[in-house]
Amino acid sequence: MTRERFVQPLAEDERVSRHLQIPTDDRSAQLPGASVAQGSPVGPFLLGTVVGGVAGAVVGTALSPHTRDFVVGLYHLVNRRLASSERDQLRFELLLQ
Repeated sequence: MTRERFVQPLAEDERVSRHLQIPTDDRSAQLPGASVAQGSPVGPFLLGTVVGGVAGAVVGTALSPHTRDFVVGLYHLVNRRLASSERDQLRFELLLQ
């Protein structure tokens, strides 16, 4: 009884495998209207490069004032002089470490 349960699915799997074998040579049977000849990948690559370059230029132009303000603000923050109270606080924190 248990032997029949294991034999039955195996036979069914073999039938399904034989039924679903797809020929590897004939690609037109899989996709109707698909061409067999493959084109060069250079054209799509160049098109993607041009579209990406244009999109990057547009986004960069749109964000340039914000980016410039951020960089200038960061520069001023790094190069500003510390007040005496800030300098004392920094010394105290360094002593605690």
